[in-house]
Amino acid sequence: MRTRNLALTFATTLLAGACTVGAAGGGPGPGDDSAGDDAPATGQVSGAITSDTTWSGTIEIVGDVTVNSGATLTIEPGTMLTADDGRKLDVAGTLDAIGTDADHISILAAGTTWAGIVVESGGAAHVAYADGQDVATLLYCHAGATLCQLEHVNFTSMGQAIVAEGTASLEASHVGQMANGGVAVTGSGNLHVVDSTIIASSGDLVVGNGGTLLVEYSEIGDTQGAYDHCDFHVGSASSLTITHSNIINGVYGIMLGGTTGAQITYNNWMGNTTDLDPIGSNATVNMQHNYWQNGTPTPGSGYDLTNPEAAQIADAGPRL
Repeated sequence: MRTRNLALTFATTLLAGACTVGAAGGGPGPGDDSAGDDAPATGQVSGAITSDTTWSGTIEIVGDVTVNSGATLTIEPGTMLTADDGRKLDVAGTLDAIGTDADHISILAAGTTWAGIVVESGGAAHVAYADGQDVATLLYCHAGATLCQLEHVNFTSMGQAIVAEGTASLEASHVGQMANGGVAVTGSGNLHVVDSTIIASSGDLVVGNGGTLLVEYSEIGDTQGAYDHCDFHVGSASSLTITHSNIINGVYGIMLGGTTGAQITYNNWMGNTTDLDPIGSNATVNMQHNYWQNGTPTPGSGYDLTNPEAAQIADAGPRL
């Protein structure tokens, strides 16, 4: 069986009660509208970036920063980035924060919690090989954004890792110790999670309130079974696919409602108190070829749970 890609153990308090729905909200709060000079290569930064700019060395965001439409902010490998409490990086242009396997970018709060990265309609953000903690929402992707991609990131101690109102992806990453709905898709958003580990939450881990959600080759849950209520809470989805993933150690593996034609196949369901809890109308749900440690659920009509696997599926989970 694949060794689980759970690198971190966290200590927090389990919230009592049943699974709760995460509210995606509107992203971090309003920013500082004051204009500023283009950011220097290193030092303290704030205000508007109006032309192509590169950050390197040590950077501190002391006021809200806006990457204007038509401008590109490049954050070089090895950059040490901190942000003051409540400050955000708003992207109407392009953000390229791409480290390397050998030289990651570090993104931390200078105080308690910074607001995070907000990608506006028409904006694009690619964050790769980056590590950090203490952020309200690492990446909030508004409808109309052209690119919202987290790749090879390792972040903990945050409200949310990614919220997709637009098209977004979480790839080959490890995110944990989050608030309710730490990974969320809402409205007409489109979120793809692949080869990633999502663990430890004070509420639900992955929340769907509309849109398209595709999760494959990932691990959702927590090794200690002490933090998350639902591994998945899907209140509605225009399209839902969960495949080749480990769904583990939740109070509920999935609460499922508001779907038609969902494809939930070739997953390992292990260590959950309840694997499947229908919370609303679902039609023609394909749940064939799953491994059910607690035994195959019996949710009633509308679900196809035939051909359950007798043993754990060896190729489920992150391919890393």
